[in-house]
Amino acid sequence: MPVYKCRTLISTPHDLLRVAGRVPRLSSVYSRVKLLSSRSEVPLKLIEREITRDPAICARLPRLARAMYPALERGASSVTEVLSILGGERIKHLMLVTAVAAAYRKISSPQLDMRRFWRLAARRALLARLIAHETEHADPTRAFVAGLLGDVGHLVLHLGIPVPALDAQKRAQQSGLPVHEVEQALLGFDYAQVGAVLVRRWRHSSVIENAVEYQMRPFNTTENRGDACVLHIATRLAEAIENGNALENWDGGIRAQVWAMTGRTHALLQQIAFSAAQDFDELAQALAPEVKMPNAPAETPRVADAAVPIAHARARKLLQLPPANA
Repeated sequence: MPVYKCRTLISTPHDLLRVAGRVPRLSSVYSRVKLLSSRSEVPLKLIEREITRDPAICARLPRLARAMYPALERGASSVTEVLSILGGERIKHLMLVTAVAAAYRKISSPQLDMRRFWRLAARRALLARLIAHETEHADPTRAFVAGLLGDVGHLVLHLGIPVPALDAQKRAQQSGLPVHEVEQALLGFDYAQVGAVLVRRWRHSSVIENAVEYQMRPFNTTENRGDACVLHIATRLAEAIENGNALENWDGGIRAQVWAMTGRTHALLQQIAFSAAQDFDELAQALAPEVKMPNAPAETPRVADAAVPIAHARARKLLQLPPANA
């Protein structure tokens, strides 16, 4: 069990969010539009006026709307045209996606390949929507949003506690264990739980929050299990595609119960992946066009710069691995 020097003790995702000062807050425009879109008979001009208060959101919204809703006409190139087609619930989901993209567009971590981060977010979102399509227990738009937010907890981990986060990442690579299991052993919580707490802070949807939290262990939840199963498959499949894995014989270790819950089969993977690829480039660029690849390998953060979690006794039993730099 590693011992990290620290300024602040962290034992829960809530503690982490308190010290991860670089995690941006969403625009207040998102909160106001969410409130307005939940009311009946609110004039679209009033919602449009709120959206135009934030230039970053206003600029991204039409492009992200076309990526989120394939049925939306390509001619919907302005905020006015988008709002006139979408309903209140869809506007709310679109606003969250747009607000996250606008707020997080310039966030970077020296330990994370941010281009890969956003590429995976785009893949997960598109795959989740397609997996949820015609699935009895999940909604495609909700699945898209959950897919986009599925890995945001990792960004918070690397911003708030970079040394332990990198340690967990290296140990997972060395051991072949899933990274969320290593994080649980070392930190007492994992990236999915961190992401769920962040989504809860935005007060958007308890179903999406639940899907993000249980994406790697979907049968640990008794509520909205279908959404968690959809995100589970989308997460595994997105990583496989990004890593260049052939899908013919790939199953991602996905349990039969998960396939059954979504009504999908392994045989449909290639078709789903092909359909998602058609919209991938447009969505990836709409999410974060400013993301640049680093010119040189980033240095590992110094231990003294990190806030570090409290050691958990159970980690000694769960994870018996050599130090990450061994």
